[in-house]
Amino acid sequence: MFDHSKIMTYSGKLVDISSLKDDVDINDIAHSLSMKCRFGGHTSMFYSVAEHSLLTEQLVEKVVGIPSEVEELKLRLAALLHDSMEAYLPDFASPNKKRFFYQASTMSIPCDIAALEKTMLNTIGCTLHLPFLCSYEKEVHRLDMIALVTEARDLLPSTEGFPTDYLPIDREDRRVRLGQSHFMIKTSFLQRYQELAERLHMIDTLEEFWEAYLGPQTRKRPPTLDPVVRVMMEKTGGRDFATTRRRIQKMLEGDQFVSVKEKDNCGVSWKTYCHRQSEYYEACITSKNRVENIR
Repeated sequence: MFDHSKIMTYSGKLVDISSLKDDVDINDIAHSLSMKCRFGGHTSMFYSVAEHSLLTEQLVEKVVGIPSEVEELKLRLAALLHDSMEAYLPDFASPNKKRFFYQASTMSIPCDIAALEKTMLNTIGCTLHLPFLCSYEKEVHRLDMIALVTEARDLLPSTEGFPTDYLPIDREDRRVRLGQSHFMIKTSFLQRYQELAERLHMIDTLEEFWEAYLGPQTRKRPPTLDPVVRVMMEKTGGRDFATTRRRIQKMLEGDQFVSVKEKDNCGVSWKTYCHRQSEYYEACITSKNRVENIR
């Protein structure tokens, strides 16, 4: 019997949007957004919501004053996934969202589409372990508007009626070129999501690891990373020990990011902080019980 309360996704899941949490799948999101055309299909060529999402994420580089790489990664993920709920809902044109109300057939209570989208975005974020997706609404809105006027210039007959207080970016600055197949866009979307999420999880895991297992500050040689790698692989589902270890080593040796952790350590870099922790760390890994706990 056909169930009118559910939709079937690309992965074959039957999804009820009123209980979406258990069915969120980033592959379904990437596939659906790469197949949905922006501007209701009124563009000079096919241009998907996924392409718009990639452009919006790219524009984060224009934001100044981001306090740390952790914040930048969170903002980039919020920008990339800001339309992710449209994988499970129709893509309503923005002007219509402000006026459109769906009259529920059984309750006679108007449902605000914009509010529903925000609720679903929060659910998606929590399911993907990214509960901050709705925390950057103001910043993402500005980036969304810049992407909007850029797309209107490149894809619509006219920019009449579009915001004039946002300037489009130069055509040659686009990271994702126009006219790519939906499969290529889907792949780019998934790759970018995985890059950002993996790096954020790495930083979070390192912070948790130092917090949980390291204590007094010391100044000896850098720590052995093997137990950290094990924790990281468990958290991210990684299977390649050597690759994960090289990535962590590169992060620590290159001083590539400024972590929130620095605020608790007199502004020192992660490299310096990790070096200071090495003596206590080595004592930990020589203790069999402690090593078993780390694993």
